[in-house]
Amino acid sequence: IRLDDLYQQLMRDLRNELNWVTDAEQRLIKQPVPSEEGPELQSQVEDQKAFYSEVVSHQQPILSHVYNAQQLLENHQADFTRDQLKPLEQMVTDIRKKLEHVYHESEGRLRQMTLVNEELNKFAEDYGKMDSWMDDAEGRLRNIQRHGGDADKLKNEIESYKEFMNEVISHQADLRFVNMAGQRFIDEAKKYQKDQQNFRNSFQKSPKSRRSGEADFGLTRDKVKSTNERYQNLRQDVEGLMGKMTIAREKQQQYYSTIFKEEAWLQDAENRLERMREEPVGSEPRHLQEQLERLKSFNAEVFAQGKQMEELRKIAKIFSESLKDLGAD
Repeated sequence: IRLDDLYQQLMRDLRNELNWVTDAEQRLIKQPVPSEEGPELQSQVEDQKAFYSEVVSHQQPILSHVYNAQQLLENHQADFTRDQLKPLEQMVTDIRKKLEHVYHESEGRLRQMTLVNEELNKFAEDYGKMDSWMDDAEGRLRNIQRHGGDADKLKNEIESYKEFMNEVISHQADLRFVNMAGQRFIDEAKKYQKDQQNFRNSFQKSPKSRRSGEADFGLTRDKVKSTNERYQNLRQDVEGLMGKMTIAREKQQQYYSTIFKEEAWLQDAENRLERMREEPVGSEPRHLQEQLERLKSFNAEVFAQGKQMEELRKIAKIFSESLKDLGAD
């Protein structure tokens, strides 16, 4: 093959590959930021894989053309004018620089995009588990509220409810996993975005023309925020109901304690009254006076006990109201 033909062929091949590399740069510039939607992000990963494979497939042919051009420049300088050699030298320099830039950028983006996808999958899994659990927990809480307030079952309900409340409290750890997973996705996505912006900026002559707008990944932030708010509301409601149950239980114990005391007093009073009825009326004035004094004392005690009964009615009312707070009719 004639040297002139070899020169022309090399120029055409290098020009074609340089055009392809330049186009690849533009494709890298125009690539979108990572999506917050799983299927779309997975599609972006596949696109990035395909692009990187395309870059790799062009690498060997380009390096081969560059090698041939260098051989021509080293061994046949005397056969060409400077005006012929200079464009070839410049093209070799440009294409090597651009290819290295595109190769490393596409490789880095694939690696980072894959990591972003992994973090989004982890976040989606943790978020999905937490969301499903909260659906169930909120349903159980509504059911407890709907059927609560049975005085006979209150003690057992409190014991069972403690287990539920402890379950809710323990899920604070799962909430932290959601928060950390969401933040890791955002951090990795922002790193991808920053590297992408740096690549774009390398092609801008003026700092004023550089694009600085950044995605804030609001969808993920909103999911994290709503999950935290939802959990805090759930925990507040659960702990609030436990507080009401505890108060109801205290009032129940106070009510039962007072009832038992009143029943014991009534039983004792009935026995004493029966003995007084059965006792013969004293025939002697002194004996009769003693009987009258005992009767007066008993009557005063009964009158005083009326205040205790009034107190019992108040306690019963408070206990009833505490049960209504739990859902009793």
